Amino acid sequence: MIEIKNKHKFAIDIERIVSEKGCEYMEALLIYAEEQNIEVETIAQLTKQSSVIKAKLEEECHEQNLLKHGAQLPI
Repeated sequence: MIEIKNKHKFAIDIERIVSEKGCEYMEALLIYAEEQNIEVETIAQLTKQSSVIKAKLEEECHEQNLLKHGAQLPI
C-alpha cells in the first residue's frame, strides 16, 4: 500500500484535481489513482480516512441520485 503523508494532503490533492480539471470527486479519485499508480481499492481506504472527501463524495452521489437520501457510502 502506498504511504500517504497524511489524510489532509490526500484531501488537498483531490481538491486540486477537482479544481484544475473541473471534474467531479468520483472522477478526481480515479485520476489520482492513475497519477499515483495505485489500486482503486487503496483509494477507497484513503477516502474512508478523509472525512472531508468522503462527505463531498456522498453529497455528490446524493445529488446524482446514486445514493438514496439518508443513505451513506459503504466505506
